[in-house]
Amino acid sequence: MKKLIPLASTFALALFFFTADAQDCKPDKSINDKFTRKKYDYYNYDMKGKWNMLSDVSITSTFSLVVIGDTQIVAAVTYRQSAPKARHDLQPIRISKGTEFYLANDAASVKLVCIRDAISDNKTSIISGNIEQTLFAEYELPFADLETFSQQLFDQVLLTFDGTPAQKANIKKKDAERMQSDAKCLMTKFKKP
Repeated sequence: MKKLIPLASTFALALFFFTADAQDCKPDKSINDKFTRKKYDYYNYDMKGKWNMLSDVSITSTFSLVVIGDTQIVAAVTYRQSAPKARHDLQPIRISKGTEFYLANDAASVKLVCIRDAISDNKTSIISGNIEQTLFAEYELPFADLETFSQQLFDQVLLTFDGTPAQKANIKKKDAERMQSDAKCLMTKFKKP
């Protein structure tokens, strides 16, 4: 007859592996800044919306939880537009410090505040000749909001640019579930003793 491992030992072993796994949150992308020598871990979630911009402009947008140097966490929005080279009127877009960004579901919402001014940069793609515009905005992410992300599935966003009406978008259920899971993992990493 096989020996059975005592239940308490099994529970302790499972708890050890859960805790170890919780501390090892897997980012979608990691970047090492060559100047500051800090590591940036990005946990990315696509935002899909009927963006109220120009019709011949292709738009992609991402909401991210960003861990900086394993000591700080912020939220970020990366918003990219691509327009035909004939579109010389593609003006830079901007999000000013203090601008609010909302994530919501039918029961709750979280308001994040932009940390510093963000303005898009325009480049011409060597391959397509299109004008490529990228805006990267950072938002303060208090621990209480990270905790809310760990408890709620947020599937709607409201993004505000300077001088335009707020833009609504959705986060796919799969990405919303991943965000909740990542928030739970990051909470264990940043939880104060």
